[in-house]
Amino acid sequence: YQRRVRGTKTVTIPHIAQKYSWDCGIACAEMVLSGLKRPFCSSEHIYNVAKTKSVWTIDLAYLLKHFGVEFKYYTIQIGTNDSYANNSFYKDDWESDHTRV
Repeated sequence: YQRRVRGTKTVTIPHIAQKYSWDCGIACAEMVLSGLKRPFCSSEHIYNVAKTKSVWTIDLAYLLKHFGVEFKYYTIQIGTNDSYANNSFYKDDWESDHTRV
C-alpha cells in the first residue's frame, strides 16, 4: 500500500554502499543526491564538502542544503548529546564536534 502526499514526487533512490566504517550518513546523502540527479555529486565531492569523518545529523542537513535539496529538518537534540562523549566513534573528535555541532 502506498499513499501519495499531495505536492510530493516519487523518485528512485539507488543503493550506494559505504566506503568506510564511518560514512553511513555520507552514503545516505549520496543516495539521495543521486536519486535527485544533482550535478557534481561524485563521492569525492561529497566527502570534500562534508570536511569531517565525524558526521552528525546536522552535518548531513548542511550537506543536502549545499546541494540545493529542499527539506525540513526536525530534531529533539540541539547540539551534541553528551552521552556520546566517550563513544569510541566520537571520542577523538568530541571537543571539535561539540563546538561545531
